[in-house]
Amino acid sequence: MRWSLNWGRIGMHGITAAVFSALTGFLLWRSLIRWSPFWFFWTGLALGMGMWFYAPFRLFPIVILIGVGLRICSGFPGWRRLVDCLVSMAFAAIISTVPLIQYSFRNPDIFFKRTEETFILNHLSDVSSVKAIWENIVEHLLMFHISGDPNPRHNLPFEPMLDDVTGTLFIAGLILILAQWRRPLFLLFPCWVFVMLAPGIFSVPWESPQSLRSIGVIPAVLIISIVPLVYLSRLFNLNTRGIFRKGGLFSIVILFGVIGYFNVSTYFGKQASHPDVFADFSTSETLMAKEMVKQSQNGYTLFSSRQFLYSLTASVVSGNVYYEPLFAPRDLPISPDRVLHGAAIYLEPREAGIYDLLAGYYPSAKFREIMAPHGGDPILYEVLINKQQLTDSLGVEVNFKREGALIKTDKFNTFSSSWFKDLSGIDLPADFVFQSNLHVRQPGFYRFKVSGDGQLFLDDISIQEDGKGIKLGVGLHSVTLEGTAHSESGFTELLWSRDGGIMEAIPSALLFSGERSPMGLAGVFYQESEPLISHVGLTADTFYYDPPIEGPYEAIWAGFLEIPISAAYKFSLTGNGAMKLFVNDVLVTETTWGSEFAQSEEISIHSGKARIELQYLSSTGSPQFEINWQMGENAENVIPVSLIKPDPEFMRVP
Repeated sequence: MRWSLNWGRIGMHGITAAVFSALTGFLLWRSLIRWSPFWFFWTGLALGMGMWFYAPFRLFPIVILIGVGLRICSGFPGWRRLVDCLVSMAFAAIISTVPLIQYSFRNPDIFFKRTEETFILNHLSDVSSVKAIWENIVEHLLMFHISGDPNPRHNLPFEPMLDDVTGTLFIAGLILILAQWRRPLFLLFPCWVFVMLAPGIFSVPWESPQSLRSIGVIPAVLIISIVPLVYLSRLFNLNTRGIFRKGGLFSIVILFGVIGYFNVSTYFGKQASHPDVFADFSTSETLMAKEMVKQSQNGYTLFSSRQFLYSLTASVVSGNVYYEPLFAPRDLPISPDRVLHGAAIYLEPREAGIYDLLAGYYPSAKFREIMAPHGGDPILYEVLINKQQLTDSLGVEVNFKREGALIKTDKFNTFSSSWFKDLSGIDLPADFVFQSNLHVRQPGFYRFKVSGDGQLFLDDISIQEDGKGIKLGVGLHSVTLEGTAHSESGFTELLWSRDGGIMEAIPSALLFSGERSPMGLAGVFYQESEPLISHVGLTADTFYYDPPIEGPYEAIWAGFLEIPISAAYKFSLTGNGAMKLFVNDVLVTETTWGSEFAQSEEISIHSGKARIELQYLSSTGSPQFEINWQMGENAENVIPVSLIKPDPEFMRVP
């Protein structure tokens, strides 16, 4: 069976429930047939040993009690014989579980922790739990033939747990057993199925049907499925001709071969290549670790999503290679000072927005989306940026003009220039424009001072010297210094300080040029209407691991969207809370606490810039949202981050 094959190949102890169910069930059957204390002793010993392993097996004593009751109905052995058998079984079970029983009494919180975490009544009210339990019962009964376990680790999602042939035999076996109700002992097997389904039925409803916690039914399902074949074999044996007997045996062997083929081919073919199954067995961590080993040998500094930071799989496969978490917007763009020969970055699917942001910052880098063999959504993103590409991203671009005509271009490391040195041989006066993008990695109050000539513009807003400073958002900010060089003795220099520190030159490692300009949304987070922090460079597909602020808060992300063509557009919003999306100050769609998806009607927008704003009301959770758009009959896509420029009003804390 594919069901048992799946769990037999995974390094988890769940399969032990099926093994001990089969062993204990076999010994129980021998015990009930013979009413032998000897066999009851071994039944109790197997039962006790099974208690040490997977928790759902702890319900198997109920199967034993049902079996004893059914056997008594078909033939009472006498009180003395019955007591001898039960005492023998109880003695063996107790001596094999005494240490476990002692541990459970001394450490009940640990022993029953997982059971309490998954028990349905611990998660739902009394009224809703009755309905949920009934729905779980129905789903577990249907999982054999209609819709199976949806968990990709447990099963080919929603595929019935039994193949068509085994499923047919199972139904036929149930009918044959129920038809022999005068032989009550055979009813043990349907009862076995219902009892061992209980661990799954009484689990949390969002995991239903649960094939792992119901794994103890596998031996009973197989026995019931074999019953029709036993009858078929007897039917063939009634014929005195040898050819019929051999033909019957051959047919049964062929049938077993067909069942085996269906299960093995489905498991190693359709199930193994299914995108969800492929991605769910720590595949991302495994592939990432292998690539990390290769790139570390190339001298690349390794970065990853925080999701992978303490991955046991990645640690084992890579041999504990060192890698750092990458947080946006704090760590993007990447400073060359942080890497050796380059940066190798690995991102989980929820951080697709960061992948797009990196593509905007480093268009010449190597980008790869890793997917399942037969397609599907990416399970891992890889970005390789060499040291030269990172170094070339730094700098301050300078233009000198006279009467509007360009007379010189240059690139400096910092906002500092002496006209005697940099404008030697050029007639003055000359206008100058210094332009770069400042990466603010830490929140705080920043003061700026221009020594010499020039006027400072930060995010296109003129900045005057201020004693308190500006509370800038973490992320990229455009910095422009422009003015006129009047004489060779003149100069210009831009200084800054954070939180009242000493005024000094801005480090060159924080100044980026070219494509490394502010893009995406800028957001401000509020608590009780008080603005606290700002983030710059959020994409239309944004995910936070942790809440930016402790306690309830509100947030507003805003930017200017470049509309390529005047047309009718639709917008859709997916979020994990109450969100409102505005386009040109008009509410187009919103989500609520009970509905995480919303779509707008078609709205006409002219080409050019359109202001978009997303308002978010949180209880205490981490924000996550995705904004898609669709023009006419074209496919719906996430709004490209390259088409969004942050709103300067939200690039700082008001």
